[in-house]
Parts: sequence; structure tokens; C-alpha cells
Amino acid sequence: MQRKEELERILERIDGKEIEEFCLRLQTRPKKRVGHWDVDLHLLDEERKESLRPIITGLLSSGNMRQGVGPWLDIHYLDRADFAGRSSVILSQAKGFAESLFRMVGDAIPAGGMIFLSYLTDRVWGFDSRLHEFTRCAVSVSSLKIPAVALPLGRLLFFGGCQNIKGDVYDVQGSGRLAGEKAPTPEYEKIFLNKMVLQLKEYMSREPSVSFKTIDETCRSNATEVLEEAKRLLQDK
Repeated sequence: MQRKEELERILERIDGKEIEEFCLRLQTRPKKRVGHWDVDLHLLDEERKESLRPIITGLLSSGNMRQGVGPWLDIHYLDRADFAGRSSVILSQAKGFAESLFRMVGDAIPAGGMIFLSYLTDRVWGFDSRLHEFTRCAVSVSSLKIPAVALPLGRLLFFGGCQNIKGDVYDVQGSGRLAGEKAPTPEYEKIFLNKMVLQLKEYMSREPSVSFKTIDETCRSNATEVLEEAKRLLQDK
């Protein structure tokens, strides 16, 4: 019963929410494993026509509290909405849209939960995505040692309420994923945020890369934005 109630709470926090002229529709299908569901999140346009494919799809788990594992999402984020008879909408290019979306999705996951986010989605689904391609390229340049939160997709996990964001170098579950953890307590939130601030400051203190100028400039811009917001959050604690 507790797991069913957790799913219902998550549904209430996402399904039917509005972002500008669009509305979110979350669909779930139970898996054979108790406490796990397939999830698809579609957009409805101003005429309430549903996007041809989901903007987020993946697996939702209610976790296992006996083992200290909170609820988690393992998702593909497509960053585009396709509707019949109109051009695709690239969500990260619509000012503030992707950030608002991840805030809503992140708010649905309680403290101590996690979001696993693939950066191979464009390859899996067979379309071009600057957001995923850029993140993948940045991850591949290990010499830059870019903090995961400064990556384009890592930045979205931060806006989704995750304070501890990890990349493949940290042995994240599976491959091609970033992982965002929501602090289980206010005390841990401070610890996570302070660690993030130190990582970003160390990254920003290095000499800018000449060989990978575009990647480094974009991630430094992300780092500056996240650093300011992390400091603000710490001041509010």
C-alpha cells in the first residue's frame, strides 16, 4: 500500500501540471517487480493534442526503505516535443522550459531519492540532439575534469533539486548516465552544496582550455550559474 501511495503522490505532483501553453501528461504501467513502473511523460499543446513521443521515458522505482534506498527515476530525456502538423519544439531552446520541467519532475522525488539521466538518448531514439551530443563530448574529454553539475544535462539535474551529481567516473549505475542525488536531510544538503561549491571553484580556477574552447566555455558558463545558485541556497539555510 505504501508503494502505491508513493506512486499516487508522484503522479499528483506531475500529471496535469502546466508549463506556459503546454500541459504534462504522465502515464505509468506497473512492472512485474513490485514497486516499479514504466513511465512516459508527454506534452499536450494548447489544443491539448499529445506529443507524438514522450519527452521523458524510463523507469520509476519506489525504492526500498528497509535497505535505505529512496525512490528513483532512471530516464531518457528527449529534449524535444513532436506534434503532428507542426515543427518540433526543442525544449532546452525555449527559455526556462527545460529548467521548469526538471523542477517539476525533481519535486516529485522525495528527499534521499535519485534521478539517473542518460546522455545517449539521441542515439537510442535516433535523432539529433545538441544537448546530449555536447554532454557526451564534454564527458569524453577527461583532461578537462568538468564537474558533472556543469555539464548541460548535469545542470538540469541541479535544477531538478539534486545536490550531489555524479558522472560515469563515479561508477554510476550502467553506462552513459549522470546521476543526481537529493539530500536525505537538511544537514546533508549543506554538505552536498558545500562540496559542489568547492568543485566548481576549483574547476573555474584552472586555465581555460584552448584545445576544447567551445566545450570549456559552455561548461564554465554553466558552472558560474550553478555556483551562484548554490551559494544562494546555502545562504538561505
